[in-house]
Amino acid sequence: MEAKNAPEQRAAGYNGLTEQRQALPAHYYFDRAHYERELRRIWFRNWIYVGRSEGLPAPRSFRTFEISDQRLLLVRDDAGQLQGFYNTCRHRGAALCQEAQGQLRSPAIICPYHAWAYDLHGELLRTSSKVHAHGFDVGDYSLYKNFRAGVERVRCSSPLVRIRRRCSRTSISRSIALTIGR
Repeated sequence: MEAKNAPEQRAAGYNGLTEQRQALPAHYYFDRAHYERELRRIWFRNWIYVGRSEGLPAPRSFRTFEISDQRLLLVRDDAGQLQGFYNTCRHRGAALCQEAQGQLRSPAIICPYHAWAYDLHGELLRTSSKVHAHGFDVGDYSLYKNFRAGVERVRCSSPLVRIRRRCSRTSISRSIALTIGR
């Protein structure tokens, strides 16, 4: 005789589903137009969690990541503030930091291709050329900063690092409220 409260026997790998559910339509996974729409409406519009503040513990700490085809660089400046740039040199488009994370060895972000150097706020400090072409203005070649980095304390947890594109109008507090259902 079986006990009334005996646990059910489950097959290996059983995930707890008790009934069949409809999945997303297949085109959500493969359709390029749907992917582009999600990028515009979600990834490029809202604050996106990219890590914890202690993951960038000291000045010159950096982290790189990608959202879609956009290579991004997050670095802590000498004042302890987070700065965000596209991880692309303005000279020839080379990736400025090749590692996923680390510590810059100098107070500058130096392109490994032709040694253009940028300060930790993205301003071009110097190029590898001793003489520049007529009309070349160093001030015109700072790193692209088309996104913002923010640190937000959420419900007694450690500070979270989130980013969003500058064109987005949603505040980080509003975005978090929407995320947790307030």
